[in-house]
Amino acid sequence: MSNLSVPISTESLLSQWIVSVFNKYFSEHKKLNTDKLLLKVDGFTEPDIRGVLAELDINKGQLSDYYNPIVRTITSIEGFEKYQLTDNETSTWLRNNTRPGDALILLINNITPEAQSLENLFSIDESYLLSDNGLRILFEYLSRVHHFAKEEIDEIDNFLAMYKKVTTPQLRSVVRFISGLLNDSKLAMLNRIQQHLPALNMFRDSTLVFKDKNITQMKENYFLANLQKSSTQDHDVSKLEEKLYNFLDQRRKKRLHE
Repeated sequence: MSNLSVPISTESLLSQWIVSVFNKYFSEHKKLNTDKLLLKVDGFTEPDIRGVLAELDINKGQLSDYYNPIVRTITSIEGFEKYQLTDNETSTWLRNNTRPGDALILLINNITPEAQSLENLFSIDESYLLSDNGLRILFEYLSRVHHFAKEEIDEIDNFLAMYKKVTTPQLRSVVRFISGLLNDSKLAMLNRIQQHLPALNMFRDSTLVFKDKNITQMKENYFLANLQKSSTQDHDVSKLEEKLYNFLDQRRKKRLHE
């Protein structure tokens, strides 16, 4: 179970997740005796990229156990100017001149005319992070760094699998949600998940248990929470939550008598 003395921000969590992907990718390909690696990080904001660069500065030594990381940004980022492409470098040139034992990590922080030539690079983006592989790396990170128990990881995994049946997860929402779980270590994992549902555009619900038979209850929660967001007639969230609980309670009682 995580016991953070200093709260972890969403920005820090995201950057550590991405660097964990680097670490996993490097170690797996070293075992496969892959000659060299070509990666790109795409679709993130400049603050996100800055966070990743800060984490890379910390973790370069560990990555170097597998490959020599060559890190570049398309344009300069304040505080990390050393990573900007030099005058004689282009992203295509770097891709074609990466030597055996090296791993090119290209952080796309600006539009580049060479985008098409970079399509074959292993891409770390929102889609990858939310894929089964990306989430598995997140869970490994939670276990390794924050000492989440297997049972806790299973509860999060099970919940997110159900959530995917309700809606398409958004990366920012998932990061806020996981950050909330990390910073709320006093509660049991089930209670933490229930308390941090608002990060995923749902109402808190202490009665929601994450089993397949309760998928209807989760869908109703999500629907009503998002109906509230789009409503301009009632902005009292506490009243809406009360209505939600009454509505769900009535639905459960009805199902029990069916």
